This record gives sequence, structure tokens and C-alpha cells, in this order.
Amino acid sequence: MTTTAYPPSVGGVQGYLWELCAGLQNFEAEVITLWRAHRTDWLLGTTLRLPQTDRTVQSDGVQTLGWSRASRARMLPWVMAYYALVPLAARRIAAEMTSQLEQAIESQPVLVHNHRIGREFLAIASLAVARRRGLPFVLTPYHHPRWHGYRYSAWTGVYRAADAVLTLTQAEAGELQRLGVAPERLHVIGGAADEPLPADAARFRARIGSTGGPLVVFAGQLYRYKGVPLLVAAGEALRARGVEVELAFLGPETRFSRSFFSRHRRPWIHVLGRVDNQTKWDAIEAATVVCVPSEQESFGRIYVEAWSKGKPVVATRIPAVSEVVTDGESGLLIDPGSVDQLARALERLVGDPALSERLGKRGRSEVASRFNWPAVVRRVESVYEALLAARRPA
Repeated sequence: MTTTAYPPSVGGVQGYLWELCAGLQNFEAEVITLWRAHRTDWLLGTTLRLPQTDRTVQSDGVQTLGWSRASRARMLPWVMAYYALVPLAARRIAAEMTSQLEQAIESQPVLVHNHRIGREFLAIASLAVARRRGLPFVLTPYHHPRWHGYRYSAWTGVYRAADAVLTLTQAEAGELQRLGVAPERLHVIGGAADEPLPADAARFRARIGSTGGPLVVFAGQLYRYKGVPLLVAAGEALRARGVEVELAFLGPETRFSRSFFSRHRRPWIHVLGRVDNQTKWDAIEAATVVCVPSEQESFGRIYVEAWSKGKPVVATRIPAVSEVVTDGESGLLIDPGSVDQLARALERLVGDPALSERLGKRGRSEVASRFNWPAVVRRVESVYEALLAARRPA
């Protein structure tokens, strides 16, 4: 398994990959990554700011890579020219990573599986190593529909070259087919979420100084596209008409969120930033509603996590999320960017506990039947086994 970032780095892909590696039954994962801290400097952080390490395998079996001064010097002109010469620059940068990756793989792997986070350099290097060794190359892109055009052309090349591309939804598979991925190489494996922890709602409310009213919890990286300003605007609209809702935002801060919340300081808005796993589950337990009105998602793990605690969710009506959340049955969907629809959906759930309970109960059944790790692992391993069987002599 190769990926730019791996836990304790925070993010949906990092969590997904960790759970997948832990759940494999017939295969053993060797993880090679660039970062384990939380960072978002995707271009410089994976190249010029990543010094060489001794590649010590950590206690959980994960290796981290880094580049020598000479390698970083050779990367420098291509990093500077990256946005002007994306495909060529990406290949040249990846070429500097390939030998290091080759040396790091000390075992005899049966395939190479890359998980997309950030820039494409490690994915291209992983593809090169797989080809040199005659191994199948698998890619999970966690693709967002906005990732197309010249800026993403190097990634598109990796998509098309992979022997198998694993997607979380049928909508994602359709988008990748439109980008030129052969349909027979696409496999919808679905998604799941963390195993829920026993949680304490009162502990979380005490931590934020909650007044005890309706609490809407947002959990995710605090980017604009995730719907942070939309949720705040809906909260203001609700409070203007007498619904004393409180908002709690959990997740790594971003440059956007620091600027935004510095201008929106309210006693009913609680910004906790990055929190530990127990606090996340305490927050979900305390929530009246879990809401992440994101405009771009490849799946939406947070909705499944909310359901595992029987909580109702409000999400955005975008293709991938619409495959996960069924409007009016397991949650409520709103049009992207609609403050009015979001405010009305939240008000409806806050004011109708029976509806909230029904949606949360249906969501919990979805977790049991569709969104669980044993099912995801079975689908992934069946792809692995088919690729290996195709390469065996008759």
C-alpha cells in the first residue's frame, strides 16, 4: 500500500486506508507513506520539504520515505515549473522517487495498491515499480468530480494505466469512465466507517459549555467546500427565527477556517479543531443532528459514523452522497449551497424527534447491511484475487 499520508495524519482517506489494512483477511499490507503528521502542503511537502529518513519501519509496520539533498536539487526545477508543465513535471519528480520506493519494498509483494491523497508523484512512482516488477497496479482515487482538466492530467494518466481502479460509489465509477478509464477495470467496493466507541454526550456538552439546546455537529476538515460557511449561515437563520441551535465544528483547521471563524465569533459556535477519536464519538453521541453539507465528496464516512450512533444526518444532493444517503429515508438532502433548504432541514429534524429517530434507525440498518468493513474487504480482496489469477499460467 502506498499513500502520501497515513494515520495519525487526519483525513477520510487516511482513516479508510487504516481500516482496510486492519481488515484484510487473505493478504498482508505493507504500508509506505510520506507523512504521518497532519499537513496540507501537497506540492512542496512531498518534494522539497521532505528530507531523507532512515526508512525505519515503525512499530505498526509503516515505512516513511524522504529525499536526499541531491534528489531534492534535481526536483527543484520541475517543482517550480509544475503548474505550467503538469504531466512532464509530475513524471520527472516521480522518477526521483521511484528508486527510493523500490529500495523501500523489501518483501516480495504480489501487487502494488496506491491510495490517492494530494499530488500524483508517489502514484506514478508506484505504477513504475509495479511495472518493473511485473506486478498488478491497483488505484483507489477517492475521486471528486472537479478533478479534471489540464491541472489533473497526470492523475488522469495514472487512472487510465491502472490494472484496477476501485471506487466507493457508482457515481464515482461513472465519472472515471468519462475520463477514459476502461469500464472493465472499474470496481465499486463501497465504503464504511470507524467502529464506534462507547461515548458520553454529557461530557462533550460540558466541554463546549453547551446550554442544552439542539446541537448540530460538523466533523471533517474545515474547508469552504465542505460547507462550513453554509452551516453557519443556516445557524444564523435558525436563531433569527427563535430556534436556539448550537453548532460544533470538529476537524483539522485550514487557512480558510482560521480566517472565517475569526470573523464569525459567536457564543453558540464551538470550533474545536482537530480532536481525538473519543471526543469525536462523544460529539456524535451528543448531536441532535450531524450535518456536513459538502459540495465535493467521494463517499461521506461521517454520515455512516452518525448512523452507527442512530443519529439523523443532513447532507448535500450530489451524486456520490445521494448513493449513500436516501432522502427522507436515512437522512435529508439539500441542494448544494442552499442556506434556506439547510435551515429548513435542520429545523424539521430539531422539531420532530420522531422523524429524527426514524431516520437514525434506518441509517443504523444501512450500516449493518451495506456500509461495513467485512463487506468492503471482501470486495477488495476479490479484485486482488482476480488480478493475480489472470497472471498465473494456465
